[in-house]
Amino acid sequence: MPANIDSSELELLTWLRSLSVVIGLRTGEMLGLRWRDIDFLNEILRVEKSKTPSGIRTVPLSAVCKSELLRWRNLIGPEHSEWVFPSFENRRHKLQGGRKAWASTLKQAGLPFFPIYYLRHPFASRLTAAGVSPLTIAQMLGHSSTQIVPRYAQVLDQNRLDAMKKLEALRQSSLTGELSLEDASPKDGIPQ
Repeated sequence: MPANIDSSELELLTWLRSLSVVIGLRTGEMLGLRWRDIDFLNEILRVEKSKTPSGIRTVPLSAVCKSELLRWRNLIGPEHSEWVFPSFENRRHKLQGGRKAWASTLKQAGLPFFPIYYLRHPFASRLTAAGVSPLTIAQMLGHSSTQIVPRYAQVLDQNRLDAMKKLEALRQSSLTGELSLEDASPKDGIPQ
């Protein structure tokens, strides 16, 4: 690695975590990325190798993801390796696995173990909360059908609480003849 790089596993895992949460890539898809797969000008990333045919796709880059990838490229330099996440031991090869490093990092942070793959869940949940269609979410995750989307896109508890507040306000309005949706909406994220 170039001298200006902190080659710690923690630094690398931070980049992988960001990429998974921000654009929902599978771990193998992230590790298989080459710089030629990323088109910064058109703000897209091409997944050329995936565990399923549906996983081979073009993914739009968010502003955050583009910024983070450019920062990472500036740190390691594109001339350092063709791989976005190269092996520390041999830059001609991509990074392999990372499971032990992930487990170690979680332990050091005092967090219970969970597979890095689970970081795709917040991506799908945020898309669901934003009102994105299940078909689009499935396509962005690299799935051929929408059947798996509910597994990833867990409805946020706050959304359920808000829905119940609105239902209760509607019930109350039928008793009093007045409806105030403002009373049913949480203020500053705190249900009334």
